[in-house]
Amino acid sequence: MHIKMLKSYLDRLDNIKRPIAIVGTERSGTTLLYSILANDPTLYWYSRLDSLLPNSPILTTSLRKIAETVKPQVYTAIPGKISKTRGLIPPSECIPCWKKIFNWGTEDNYILQDDYFEEFNVPPSTKEKIYDDLKLRLLVSGKKRLLFKWPGLSLKIRFLYDVFPDIIILHIIRNPVDNLASLIKAKKKAYQSTGERFWGIKIPGWKDLIQEDFAVQAALQIIKVDELIEKDILQFNLVQRKQYFRIKYEDLLSAPEQTVEKVLHFSGLKSSVRIHQALAGVSKPTSTISREIMKSLPQSLQHKLEELSQKYGYI
Repeated sequence: MHIKMLKSYLDRLDNIKRPIAIVGTERSGTTLLYSILANDPTLYWYSRLDSLLPNSPILTTSLRKIAETVKPQVYTAIPGKISKTRGLIPPSECIPCWKKIFNWGTEDNYILQDDYFEEFNVPPSTKEKIYDDLKLRLLVSGKKRLLFKWPGLSLKIRFLYDVFPDIIILHIIRNPVDNLASLIKAKKKAYQSTGERFWGIKIPGWKDLIQEDFAVQAALQIIKVDELIEKDILQFNLVQRKQYFRIKYEDLLSAPEQTVEKVLHFSGLKSSVRIHQALAGVSKPTSTISREIMKSLPQSLQHKLEELSQKYGYI
Protein backbone atom coordinates (compact mmCIF):
# COMPACT_ATOMS: atom_id res chain seq x y z
CA MET A 1 0.00 0.00 0.00
CA HIS A 2 2.81 2.41 0.94
CA ILE A 3 4.61 1.64 -2.33
CA LYS A 4 1.46 2.39 -4.34
CA MET A 5 0.97 5.67 -2.48
CA LEU A 6 4.60 6.65 -3.09
CA LYS A 7 4.28 5.74 -6.76
CA SER A 8 1.12 7.84 -7.05
CA TYR A 9 2.87 10.79 -5.41
CA LEU A 10 5.94 10.51 -7.65
CA ASP A 11 3.72 10.42 -10.74
CA ARG A 12 2.29 13.80 -9.75
CA LEU A 13 5.71 15.43 -9.46
CA ASP A 14 7.18 17.39 -12.36
CA ASN A 15 9.24 15.47 -14.89
CA ILE A 16 13.01 15.35 -14.43
CA LYS A 17 14.44 18.33 -16.28
CA ARG A 18 17.73 18.60 -18.18
CA PRO A 19 19.85 15.93 -16.50
CA ILE A 20 23.55 16.02 -17.34
CA ALA A 21 25.59 13.00 -18.46
CA ILE A 22 29.39 13.04 -18.75
CA VAL A 23 30.69 10.68 -21.44
CA GLY A 24 34.08 9.79 -22.90
CA THR A 25 36.61 6.99 -23.09
CA GLU A 26 38.11 5.79 -19.83
CA ARG A 27 41.12 7.85 -18.70
CA SER A 28 40.02 10.86 -20.75
CA GLY A 29 39.21 13.12 -17.78
CA THR A 30 35.61 12.17 -17.03
CA THR A 31 36.27 11.80 -13.29
CA LEU A 32 37.91 15.22 -13.04
CA LEU A 33 34.97 16.96 -14.71
CA TYR A 34 32.50 14.94 -12.62
CA SER A 35 34.19 15.85 -9.35
CA ILE A 36 34.20 19.55 -10.22
CA LEU A 37 30.52 19.68 -11.22
CA ALA A 38 29.56 17.63 -8.15
CA ASN A 39 30.25 20.78 -6.14
CA ASP A 40 27.24 22.50 -7.70
CA PRO A 41 24.60 22.75 -4.93
CA THR A 42 21.67 22.10 -7.29
CA LEU A 43 22.86 18.75 -8.69
CA TYR A 44 22.14 15.25 -7.40
CA TRP A 45 24.73 12.59 -8.22
CA TYR A 46 25.40 9.01 -7.15
CA SER A 47 27.80 8.74 -4.22
CA ARG A 48 30.08 6.06 -2.84
CA LEU A 49 27.32 5.39 -0.31
CA ASP A 50 24.93 4.58 -3.17
CA SER A 51 27.50 2.11 -4.50
CA LEU A 52 27.38 0.31 -1.15
CA LEU A 53 23.57 0.51 -0.80
CA PRO A 54 22.13 0.85 -4.32
CA ASN A 55 18.65 -0.31 -3.25
CA SER A 56 18.24 2.22 -0.42
CA PRO A 57 17.77 5.63 -2.08
CA ILE A 58 15.92 7.22 0.85
CA LEU A 59 18.53 6.13 3.40
CA THR A 60 21.60 7.03 1.35
CA THR A 61 20.19 10.36 0.19
CA SER A 62 19.11 11.30 3.72
CA LEU A 63 22.55 10.46 5.15
CA ARG A 64 24.23 12.54 2.47
CA LYS A 65 21.91 15.44 3.16
CA ILE A 66 22.82 15.34 6.85
CA ALA A 67 26.55 15.04 6.08
CA GLU A 68 26.45 18.00 3.68
CA THR A 69 24.67 20.11 6.30
CA VAL A 70 27.00 19.19 9.17
CA LYS A 71 30.24 19.29 7.20
CA PRO A 72 30.07 20.77 3.67
CA GLN A 73 32.59 19.15 1.35
CA VAL A 74 34.68 20.26 -1.60
CA TYR A 75 35.06 17.38 -4.04
CA THR A 76 38.20 16.99 -6.15
CA ALA A 77 39.41 14.05 -8.22
CA ILE A 78 42.49 12.24 -6.88
CA PRO A 79 45.26 12.49 -9.54
CA GLY A 80 46.45 9.13 -10.83
CA LYS A 81 43.58 7.19 -9.26
CA ILE A 82 40.85 5.56 -11.35
CA SER A 83 37.42 7.08 -10.61
CA LYS A 84 38.43 8.23 -7.11
CA THR A 85 37.43 11.57 -5.57
CA ARG A 86 38.26 13.23 -2.24
CA GLY A 87 35.43 13.93 0.19
CA LEU A 88 33.48 12.45 3.10
CA ILE A 89 30.82 10.88 0.84
CA PRO A 90 32.31 11.54 -2.60
CA PRO A 91 30.79 11.13 -6.07
CA SER A 92 30.81 7.65 -7.55
CA GLU A 93 30.05 5.99 -10.86
CA CYS A 94 27.77 3.70 -8.82
CA ILE A 95 28.40 0.63 -10.96
CA PRO A 96 25.91 -1.45 -8.88
CA CYS A 97 23.12 1.01 -9.80
CA TRP A 98 23.83 0.71 -13.52
CA LYS A 99 24.37 -3.03 -13.26
CA LYS A 100 20.82 -3.36 -11.91
CA ILE A 101 19.57 -1.76 -15.11
CA PHE A 102 21.80 -3.32 -17.75
CA ASN A 103 22.68 -6.63 -16.05
CA TRP A 104 25.94 -7.31 -17.87
CA GLY A 105 27.42 -10.07 -15.68
CA THR A 106 31.18 -10.65 -15.52
CA GLU A 107 33.87 -10.72 -18.19
CA ASP A 108 33.85 -14.53 -18.20
CA ASN A 109 30.06 -14.64 -18.35
CA TYR A 110 29.12 -11.38 -20.05
CA ILE A 111 25.37 -11.68 -20.55
CA LEU A 112 25.27 -8.85 -23.08
CA GLN A 113 26.87 -8.90 -26.50
CA ASP A 114 28.56 -5.56 -25.75
CA ASP A 115 27.92 -2.23 -23.99
CA TYR A 116 26.16 -0.51 -26.90
CA PHE A 117 22.52 0.03 -25.92
CA GLU A 118 19.69 1.38 -28.00
CA GLU A 119 16.37 2.68 -26.70
CA PHE A 120 14.55 -0.62 -27.31
CA ASN A 121 17.12 -2.72 -25.42
CA VAL A 122 15.51 -1.86 -22.07
CA PRO A 123 11.80 -2.64 -21.46
CA PRO A 124 9.43 0.26 -20.63
CA SER A 125 8.82 -1.13 -17.12
CA THR A 126 12.54 -0.89 -16.33
CA LYS A 127 12.74 2.66 -17.68
CA GLU A 128 9.79 3.60 -15.45
CA LYS A 129 11.53 2.13 -12.39
CA ILE A 130 14.70 4.08 -13.20
CA TYR A 131 12.75 7.28 -13.60
CA ASP A 132 10.81 6.81 -10.36
CA ASP A 133 13.98 5.94 -8.43
CA LEU A 134 15.69 9.12 -9.63
CA LYS A 135 12.61 11.24 -8.94
CA LEU A 136 12.63 9.91 -5.39
CA ARG A 137 16.32 10.77 -4.96
CA LEU A 138 15.68 14.31 -6.18
CA LEU A 139 12.70 14.66 -3.85
CA VAL A 140 14.56 13.49 -0.73
CA SER A 141 17.74 15.43 -1.54
CA GLY A 142 15.97 18.67 -2.40
CA LYS A 143 18.18 18.97 -5.50
CA LYS A 144 16.88 20.22 -8.84
CA ARG A 145 18.79 18.27 -11.48
CA LEU A 146 20.76 15.07 -12.03
CA LEU A 147 24.43 14.54 -12.86
CA PHE A 148 25.66 11.18 -14.18
CA LYS A 149 29.15 9.97 -14.92
CA TRP A 150 30.14 6.51 -16.08
CA PRO A 151 32.19 5.85 -19.23
CA GLY A 152 29.76 3.04 -20.15
CA LEU A 153 27.13 5.72 -20.77
CA SER A 154 29.16 6.74 -23.84
CA LEU A 155 27.57 3.77 -25.62
CA LYS A 156 24.10 4.40 -24.19
CA ILE A 157 23.27 7.86 -25.51
CA ARG A 158 20.27 6.51 -27.45
CA PHE A 159 18.92 4.96 -24.26
CA LEU A 160 19.54 8.13 -22.24
CA TYR A 161 17.86 10.31 -24.86
CA ASP A 162 14.82 8.03 -24.87
CA VAL A 163 14.42 8.29 -21.08
CA PHE A 164 15.44 11.97 -20.85
CA PRO A 165 14.64 13.82 -24.13
CA ASP A 166 16.22 17.07 -22.88
CA ILE A 167 19.42 15.49 -21.53
CA ILE A 168 22.69 17.46 -21.72
CA ILE A 169 25.67 15.42 -22.96
CA LEU A 170 29.12 16.63 -21.87
CA HIS A 171 31.76 14.81 -23.91
CA ILE A 172 35.31 15.06 -22.64
CA ILE A 173 38.15 14.20 -25.00
CA ARG A 174 41.89 13.86 -24.53
CA ASN A 175 44.93 13.77 -26.80
CA PRO A 176 44.58 10.22 -28.21
CA VAL A 177 48.25 9.38 -27.59
CA ASP A 178 48.08 10.42 -23.92
CA ASN A 179 44.70 8.71 -23.57
CA LEU A 180 46.19 5.55 -25.08
CA ALA A 181 49.11 5.50 -22.62
CA SER A 182 46.87 6.07 -19.60
CA LEU A 183 44.34 3.47 -20.72
CA ILE A 184 47.06 0.85 -21.26
CA LYS A 185 48.37 1.53 -17.75
CA ALA A 186 44.86 1.12 -16.29
CA LYS A 187 44.35 -2.12 -18.20
CA LYS A 188 47.61 -3.56 -16.88
CA LYS A 189 46.66 -2.59 -13.34
CA ALA A 190 43.22 -4.19 -13.67
CA TYR A 191 44.73 -7.39 -15.06
CA GLN A 192 47.25 -7.61 -12.22
CA SER A 193 44.59 -7.10 -9.54
CA THR A 194 41.57 -8.94 -10.97
CA GLY A 195 42.76 -10.94 -13.97
CA GLU A 196 40.41 -8.99 -16.24
CA ARG A 197 41.66 -9.24 -19.82
CA PHE A 198 39.48 -6.53 -21.39
CA TRP A 199 39.12 -3.73 -18.86
CA GLY A 200 36.94 -0.79 -19.83
CA ILE A 201 34.03 -0.14 -22.17
CA LYS A 202 32.98 -3.31 -23.96
CA ILE A 203 32.91 -2.03 -27.51
CA PRO A 204 31.21 -4.09 -30.26
CA GLY A 205 33.49 -7.02 -31.08
CA TRP A 206 35.34 -6.87 -27.75
CA LYS A 207 35.15 -10.64 -27.19
CA ASP A 208 37.34 -11.17 -30.25
CA LEU A 209 39.94 -8.83 -28.74
CA ILE A 210 40.43 -10.48 -25.33
CA GLN A 211 43.77 -12.03 -26.30
CA GLU A 212 45.01 -8.93 -28.11
CA ASP A 213 47.75 -6.72 -26.72
CA PHE A 214 46.47 -4.06 -24.31
CA ALA A 215 47.71 -1.34 -26.67
CA VAL A 216 45.54 -2.68 -29.49
CA GLN A 217 42.53 -2.99 -27.20
CA ALA A 218 42.97 0.56 -25.89
CA ALA A 219 43.41 2.06 -29.36
CA LEU A 220 40.26 0.36 -30.63
CA GLN A 221 38.29 1.50 -27.58
CA ILE A 222 39.33 5.13 -28.09
CA ILE A 223 38.48 5.00 -31.80
CA LYS A 224 35.19 3.09 -31.51
CA VAL A 225 33.82 5.02 -28.52
CA ASP A 226 34.40 8.32 -30.33
CA GLU A 227 32.78 6.91 -33.48
CA LEU A 228 29.65 5.70 -31.66
CA ILE A 229 29.25 8.91 -29.63
CA GLU A 230 29.42 10.95 -32.84
CA LYS A 231 26.96 8.61 -34.59
CA ASP A 232 24.33 8.93 -31.86
CA ILE A 233 24.84 12.67 -31.40
CA LEU A 234 24.25 13.18 -35.13
CA GLN A 235 21.25 10.85 -35.17
CA PHE A 236 19.39 12.96 -32.61
CA ASN A 237 20.73 16.35 -33.77
CA LEU A 238 21.99 17.04 -30.26
CA VAL A 239 24.44 19.70 -31.44
CA GLN A 240 21.70 21.69 -33.15
CA ARG A 241 19.42 21.15 -30.14
CA LYS A 242 22.17 22.57 -27.91
CA GLN A 243 22.31 19.35 -25.89
CA TYR A 244 25.91 18.36 -26.70
CA PHE A 245 29.11 20.07 -25.56
CA ARG A 246 32.69 18.89 -26.08
CA ILE A 247 35.49 19.66 -23.62
CA LYS A 248 39.22 19.04 -23.99
CA TYR A 249 40.86 17.51 -20.94
CA GLU A 250 43.94 19.62 -21.61
CA ASP A 251 41.86 22.82 -21.46
CA LEU A 252 40.40 21.67 -18.15
CA LEU A 253 43.95 21.36 -16.77
CA SER A 254 45.56 24.45 -18.29
CA ALA A 255 42.63 26.88 -18.00
CA PRO A 256 40.21 25.36 -15.47
CA GLU A 257 38.32 28.56 -14.59
CA GLN A 258 37.58 29.56 -18.18
CA THR A 259 36.79 26.01 -19.31
CA VAL A 260 34.43 25.22 -16.45
CA GLU A 261 32.70 28.59 -16.89
CA LYS A 262 31.85 27.57 -20.47
CA VAL A 263 30.56 24.20 -19.27
CA LEU A 264 28.41 25.82 -16.58
CA HIS A 265 26.97 28.35 -19.02
CA PHE A 266 26.11 25.66 -21.57
CA SER A 267 24.54 23.43 -18.91
CA GLY A 268 22.44 26.21 -17.40
CA LEU A 269 24.38 26.18 -14.13
CA LYS A 270 25.92 28.99 -12.09
CA SER A 271 29.37 29.20 -10.58
CA SER A 272 29.69 28.81 -6.82
CA VAL A 273 32.25 29.18 -4.05
CA ARG A 274 32.67 25.41 -3.80
CA ILE A 275 33.30 25.05 -7.51
CA HIS A 276 35.99 27.76 -7.33
CA GLN A 277 37.55 25.96 -4.36
CA ALA A 278 37.57 22.69 -6.31
CA LEU A 279 39.21 24.38 -9.30
CA ALA A 280 42.02 25.61 -7.06
CA GLY A 281 43.00 21.97 -6.60
CA VAL A 282 43.24 21.16 -10.32
CA SER A 283 46.83 20.24 -11.20
CA LYS A 284 48.53 21.64 -14.27
CA PRO A 285 49.92 19.05 -16.72
CA THR A 286 53.51 18.25 -15.73
CA SER A 287 54.64 15.72 -18.33
CA THR A 288 54.04 14.61 -21.87
CA ILE A 289 53.73 11.07 -23.18
CA SER A 290 56.25 9.91 -25.74
CA ARG A 291 54.75 9.11 -29.13
CA GLU A 292 56.94 5.99 -29.14
CA ILE A 293 53.96 4.12 -27.70
CA MET A 294 52.24 4.43 -31.08
CA LYS A 295 54.93 2.32 -32.74
CA SER A 296 53.66 -0.81 -30.98
CA LEU A 297 50.39 -0.53 -32.91
CA PRO A 298 49.58 -1.83 -36.39
CA GLN A 299 49.86 0.86 -39.08
CA SER A 300 46.09 0.93 -39.57
CA LEU A 301 45.47 1.84 -35.91
CA GLN A 302 48.29 4.39 -35.90
CA HIS A 303 46.63 6.03 -38.89
CA LYS A 304 43.19 6.09 -37.25
CA LEU A 305 44.55 7.63 -34.04
CA GLU A 306 46.38 10.26 -36.08
CA GLU A 307 43.12 11.04 -37.90
CA LEU A 308 41.41 11.41 -34.52
CA SER A 309 44.21 13.71 -33.33
CA GLN A 310 43.76 15.87 -36.44
CA LYS A 311 39.98 15.90 -36.04
CA TYR A 312 40.26 17.44 -32.57
CA GLY A 313 43.19 19.74 -33.35
CA TYR A 314 45.95 17.93 -31.48
CA ILE A 315 48.25 17.78 -34.53
